[in-house]
Amino acid sequence: MSHTSDHYTYIVHHIRECFHIPAYLFDISGILLCPLTVDSPINLQFFQTMIDTCHHYPKTDIALFPQVLIPSDNIYFVFFPLEKEHFMLLGPIGSNYLTARQNNDFRKKYHFEFMKNHFCRLSVSQLMSLTSIVWFMVSKTPIKTEDIYIRKDFSFQLTEADSSGYRLYSYKEDKTKSNFEGEQIWCNYIETGDVQKMNEMISHTQNIVSSFESVGTLAKDNDYKQLEYTLVTSISLAMHAAIRGGVAPLQCYEASDLLLQKAAACTDILKLYDLFIETFRTFTTMVHLHIHSPKYGLLIEQCKDYIARHLYHPFRIADMSAQLHINNNYLSQLFSRETGMTIQHYIRNERLNAAANLLKYSEESIGQISDYMQFSSPSRFSGYFKEKYHMTPLEYRNKYKIAEFKDKPR
Repeated sequence: MSHTSDHYTYIVHHIRECFHIPAYLFDISGILLCPLTVDSPINLQFFQTMIDTCHHYPKTDIALFPQVLIPSDNIYFVFFPLEKEHFMLLGPIGSNYLTARQNNDFRKKYHFEFMKNHFCRLSVSQLMSLTSIVWFMVSKTPIKTEDIYIRKDFSFQLTEADSSGYRLYSYKEDKTKSNFEGEQIWCNYIETGDVQKMNEMISHTQNIVSSFESVGTLAKDNDYKQLEYTLVTSISLAMHAAIRGGVAPLQCYEASDLLLQKAAACTDILKLYDLFIETFRTFTTMVHLHIHSPKYGLLIEQCKDYIARHLYHPFRIADMSAQLHINNNYLSQLFSRETGMTIQHYIRNERLNAAANLLKYSEESIGQISDYMQFSSPSRFSGYFKEKYHMTPLEYRNKYKIAEFKDKPR
């Protein structure tokens, strides 16, 4: 299907209006066609060099599809080749990890000081989804996010063959030698609950872009699956390290299940790296909180374990006492004396914590969550919830619900 310049201009205009992302339309000679007027001067030489580099890429099949360009840490541009030798560029776009220093360094290095506004920030999944949507609008051809080509380093001096060969060698040789040592280090940080050391380790690798140097475009050949399997293994290792650190196994299994669900739903390689970081932080924090929480006797810990395993089920304190082979009244008195709260209050508090997680991570209705947590009615549940969190369940969901679990358009 043939598109006119007016069609592309229309798309550029609405990308700028709807997403507040800089978008530009150029012709083959590098002349800016849209927008005809801009709020601030733009670095035309930068854009022209980028277009020339992408358009004359050695691999012609790559040059025919959108490319995500990363000229500087956590700064993205997206190149779209169009019909009739037109080109569209989106950017600069900042990642969620963009720091003020990286922002300033990029502006100075590539002469973008003229941009008065902060860069629009997108998560990796949002950037890839936006690229897919725009590509479909301009080409009427769908593209999977994992098939979008990603290029780092504005010099672009390595050919694809050189780059792939080197990265594959590094992946097979260097990583196999350091894997075990690396595992031992971060497993130890998790097992000891050393949040500071874990954060220091993550700070050196948190920049997602740095991951390209060892993986690059290998994800296009099923090394994506290799990384996915590595993530699943890491979740298991981290979970067992947390259990060794003293965290209740049930709590660790629940955290592991949630992370595995996220991994299963993941569709791009950069998001997988985010999940590695989330895994390390989650289990390290769990051990840290366990180490610094008050310690109780074996009977109280058994009581808490019973409650954790029965949160979604109706039960009486007498049922728990019978299971633990202890007198009902004695257990209630002991629990209150050691924890400073009644068993009933502790059960309600744990169910409210679980309800809060369901509000953030699930699509279940507030009424269903109330039923799951064994409250007598949604209104009673809402009353207790507001007493604890100082907001209604609906207000809590609207404020804290994780983006990737929000309702999708139907």
